[in-house]
Parts: sequence; C-alpha cells; structure tokens
Amino acid sequence: MIATLDQLKGLCQERKITVKPTLDKLVNSCPNESKVQLISKLGIYFSSVESTVKNTGTITSMLLKGEGSSRTKKNINDFLIIENPDVQAIACYPFITSISSICNGKGFPKAGDVDTLLKLPSLQKNGQLDRQLLSSISSMMSSRGFPKAGDVDTLLKLPSLHKNGQLDRQLLSSISSMMRSRGFPKAGDVDTLLKLPSLQKDGQLDRQLLSSISSMMSGWGFPKAGDVDTLLKLPSLRKDGQLDRQLLSSISSICHG
Repeated sequence: MIATLDQLKGLCQERKITVKPTLDKLVNSCPNESKVQLISKLGIYFSSVESTVKNTGTITSMLLKGEGSSRTKKNINDFLIIENPDVQAIACYPFITSISSICNGKGFPKAGDVDTLLKLPSLQKNGQLDRQLLSSISSMMSSRGFPKAGDVDTLLKLPSLHKNGQLDRQLLSSISSMMRSRGFPKAGDVDTLLKLPSLQKDGQLDRQLLSSISSMMSGWGFPKAGDVDTLLKLPSLRKDGQLDRQLLSSISSICHG
C-alpha cells in the first residue's frame, strides 16, 4: 500500500512516469484526514496504467481545477468514493490519454461512461476501437466531458467529411484542430468552410491551404471567410503573382493556435 507522497513519487519513478508539479498541488488540495486515502488510490492508478503513460498529468488534469479550489475538492471527494477495481480498470485502458483530455478538470470518469464511448459503433474499425477517430473526438471535447452518442454519429456522417463513401480522416483532423476544446461544429459551418472559394484549387478543396489555416486557428473555431481571403491575398505572401505556400506554412507554424 502506498501511504505517503514520497512513496507515490517513488512508484512513479520506478515506472518511468515523470512527476509533474501538479501532483503536489493535487495532494495539497486534499484535507489532511483524507490524504492517505487519496495517495493510496493514486498509487492504484499509477500501478495500473500502461507504459504509454509518461507523466502524472493524465490524472492530475482530471482532478485538479485550481489548487485548493472548490471544484478540485469536489473532484477529489468523488474520486475517493470510486471503488478501487473501477480506478484500476479505467487506468488500464490504453486510451487513458484521450479520456483524460475529455475529462480535463471534470473529475475522474465513471466506468460506464468510458465503456459507452469506447464501444460506440461509429468509433470502431475492423472490430477494434479506432484510435485516430477517438483522438479527434477527444480533441474537440477536451474539458467538455463525454459527447452524446448521437452527436458523434452525426459528426462522422457529415457528407462534407466523406470522400468516395469513406470518412476523410485528413479533413476530420483539420476540423478537430480548429474545434479543439470547443465541442462539435455545426454541419452548416463545416460546409461553409470547406466550400470557401479561396480554399479551392482546380475545383477541389486545397488541403495544403486548409492545413495551414487549421494550424493557425487551432482552438479558435472556424475563421470568417473574409479573414481567410484577406490573409491569402496579402502581397507579402505572394511570389510572382502566386501564393507562396512555403511562406504560408512557416507563418502558420509560428501562429499555431
């Protein structure tokens, strides 16, 4: 049994899990009479996570919403009443990083909610959970909690996100970047963006341009059509009368987010 913070940190070091400063902040937010119980439960969690978990942030991000805040204290109290086997079961998921993103600041998830999300038919591929789709969903739903099954289905079935009858993952990735932590976009907004004349080339969506735009707008939602036009027509981004894509790529990297 892990009973002290030093023992907990030692466990993390043994498992090559980097201890972030937020771990101390989380433990410091817990009432003294409950600290041993919290540390013990955290020990169960870190003993169970897969080797893909590289730092303590997967759980501190879920439970910590400001050191000592009322929300953090509620998250801790809710975590303490979760059965140990449920803590262990969730920690064992190879998708805990995505789950952590969705539950950022919202507390430790319920096992039933995790199961429901990971078993959605629309997130399966060849009988297995499609990690790429889950990653896109978790990006959009970061800090917002679990999405409704119907909303996931609606998003992944948008005609504008399909090509030759298949979901266009590259498009979805660009959309999820712009909508990071903002929830799912409206169908009409997706259509409007992907049909902008300034983003077309030879009658097709110019994916290179969309990628640059999505990088700059990461977490900001969809840009206004006029702003896209203004950017792409800047004289300083043009060479021999044509848009200099290498320059745009560099600018979009600098202005990411």
